Parts: sequence; structure tokens; C-alpha cells
Amino acid sequence: MARPTLRTTCSNIETAFTRLFPISRSLTAHDLQSLSHPTIHCMRTLTLITSTIATLSLTAEGQDKEKSKDQRGIEKIELSAQGNPPGTMKFAKSEIKIKAGKTIQLTFKNPDVLQHNLLIIKPGTTAKVGALADAMLTDPEAMKKSYIPKSPDILHSTKLVNPGGQAVLKFTITEAGNYPIICTFPGHWRLMSAVLKVIK
Repeated sequence: MARPTLRTTCSNIETAFTRLFPISRSLTAHDLQSLSHPTIHCMRTLTLITSTIATLSLTAEGQDKEKSKDQRGIEKIELSAQGNPPGTMKFAKSEIKIKAGKTIQLTFKNPDVLQHNLLIIKPGTTAKVGALADAMLTDPEAMKKSYIPKSPDILHSTKLVNPGGQAVLKFTITEAGNYPIICTFPGHWRLMSAVLKVIK
């Protein structure tokens, strides 16, 4: 049986490599391709493999950096309704602290037996927004609106969350201050409140 030549061996390696990594095919159009010397042909094959590996490494590195950037840029926090004893109408925490300008992903969980929502409102507007929520008792569309009244004082809000459910809010607050967190399901806001402390 005839032994494969150096050129044949390199050609086989190049063919197998381009099948595994289609991205490398764009690199084969090289000036050395027209040269027939087997040693140069092998050099071209090694160049092809090295270039492709470098390209793949840079792509992976870029993806890792982007992923790390996303993880650094978003602060994930949780707030739950108090579920024990059931029907307490309180948040599990009375205060949450975040930094101004930070992107926040807040997950609101409801382990209670009642429906709840979560509103973040402007400082000093709890009674005003609460009164608007109470007035929705006469609105036949109130449930569809998740008992969220129309008000410029409401900055961020979730829909009504059923028992055992959760909702996610993503937001950024740039101004420091104490921002009330309330539930505006009828009658809840007087008891179910917390404070989002935004600090510089």
C-alpha cells in the first residue's frame, strides 16, 4: 500500500478541519493556495488552523465580556408579600436600599392567599395614590387594571399577582430619596407598605 504524501496528508487535515469549522473556509483563499510545494501547502494548512482558533477564541472572549457587563450592570433584588400568617397584608421587608442610577431587577413574589400588586411611587404620595386606589372600587374595569390608578406619582408597577405567583420589574431611579412601595388592592395600602431607599 502506497504511503500518503505530505501534501495529501495536509489536504486531508484541511478538509476535515473546514468541515468542523465552516467559518475557516473564508480563510482558505490565500495567495499560498496557488503554490504546489507540499511543505508550503502544510504551512498554509497550519496557518488556516491557527487563524481559525484565534478567531474563535476572540469571539468567545467577547461573549464572556458582554455577559460579565450585563451581570455587573443589573442588581437583582427580591421582595415578597408576607405569607405566614396568611392574609397579613404586609411585605416581608420594610426597607430596601439601592444606589441611584443603578439598573434594578426586582422580583415580587406572592406566597400569600390574597392577590397583591406592587407599586413604586414618588416620595410623599402614599395617601394620595392610596385614595385613588380606593376610588377604583366603583370602577367596573378595576380588576382588569390590576387596581392601579392613573397617576403621574406612580413610577413603576406590577400587575395583580395571584397566590403563589410572581412578577418582575426592571427600572432605574436616578434621584436619591425614600420611595414608598405599596399594594393598591382595595384596602391593602394602609398596611402593606415598604420603603425603597435610593442613595447616592
